[in-house]
Amino acid sequence: MDKLSVLSQIATRLADRTDLDERSIREGFFARENINSTAVGSGVAIPHALMDHLPHPTGLLMRLLQPVEFGATDNIPVDLLFAILWPQSSAVDFLPMLARVSRFLRTDIVRDMLRQARSPADVFGVIWFKQKELDEYQ
Repeated sequence: MDKLSVLSQIATRLADRTDLDERSIREGFFARENINSTAVGSGVAIPHALMDHLPHPTGLLMRLLQPVEFGATDNIPVDLLFAILWPQSSAVDFLPMLARVSRFLRTDIVRDMLRQARSPADVFGVIWFKQKELDEYQ
């Protein structure tokens, strides 16, 4: 599997959760990747796209069994992806949220715990409790 295949798979899953068509989501991700890789290092990527006709933000966390080359500056293949679709109508709120997600996923313990999670409930627990803990330190 390669980066474009992974992004296509994410687009399919997000299309099932929204009223957007898979093609427009995929094109949004590909257009963003053509600007610069969304890999943030340490095996993490945050593919994202601003979308018209999206009523609310939608995301998907995916852990790959086989890491994929994503063009990260640290040259580490990606195995954790947090994909985000954001409404174009509230683009002003997007960058602060993206920065927060990036900071969260740059935390070693968070990445380790997400990689060890065995169920969606485990993932939710990691996100809920670790974000709360990080918020208390800031």
